[in-house]
Amino acid sequence: LSCGFGIVVVDLDREEVKETYYLGPGGTTLDIFGTASDGTYIYAAAEDGVYSALLNDPFIVNSSNWTKIFTPLAGSGPFNLITNLAGKIVVNHDLSGNDSLWYYYNNTWTGFVQTDTKRELKVKGNELIASSSYGVLIYDSNLALTSYITTNEIPKLECYDAIKDKTGQLWIADNLQGMIKY
Repeated sequence: LSCGFGIVVVDLDREEVKETYYLGPGGTTLDIFGTASDGTYIYAAAEDGVYSALLNDPFIVNSSNWTKIFTPLAGSGPFNLITNLAGKIVVNHDLSGNDSLWYYYNNTWTGFVQTDTKRELKVKGNELIASSSYGVLIYDSNLALTSYITTNEIPKLECYDAIKDKTGQLWIADNLQGMIKY
């Protein structure tokens, strides 16, 4: 669980908190907005950057075993969304209305879009679905934009989230119109 103080690991079978990771300097609290994994590392989107640690590190609870792998420009916002698309760690850098999406692959960060405020990132199959204040952006596994649904297609759209069901049907959670089948 990503929390305002760190990461909480829950053992669902035993219904108990297993561990708590405090990623701040010296094990202090740090606002964590989300986590993702590529099977080898766990990544955390935080108020002051993106962190990583080996998933199987027996000392992962020690904050010195976490490495900040991406630092935002001074005075800019947090990394508030994170997911894994086909081995690429995708993050949103919250820039107050002009957010930017970045991906981490082969130890390199690459920016690939800068638009309005992102509200959610979801992976369904080999697609990334980015819900934003002005629409839904859908990318393939190579992060090429395949679809952009905006107010041109759905008047008065105020998207909060979107997902495709098992048949591939897109469902959009809209602030004014409720659930939209698109």
